[in-house]
Amino acid sequence: AIDIVHHPLNPTEHKPEHWSLSLYLGRSQRAFVGRSRKLAQAEKCAKLLATITGKPVRTLQVLGPNSHIPTR
Repeated sequence: AIDIVHHPLNPTEHKPEHWSLSLYLGRSQRAFVGRSRKLAQAEKCAKLLATITGKPVRTLQVLGPNSHIPTR
């Protein structure tokens, strides 16, 4: 799957709100594609990757500062 993960504003770590994009490769391996401060830009990239790979797109939410992208 192609994951778009929302990372909310984290003022304690001085990280702005952003979205990251990754491609699930299997066996709990991921390829980081990139990140953007704009959701529309991340969605456009995910749609292009979905067209190329035939994989579905998932939108996920980071729940806390120590959260990680879920693995299968």
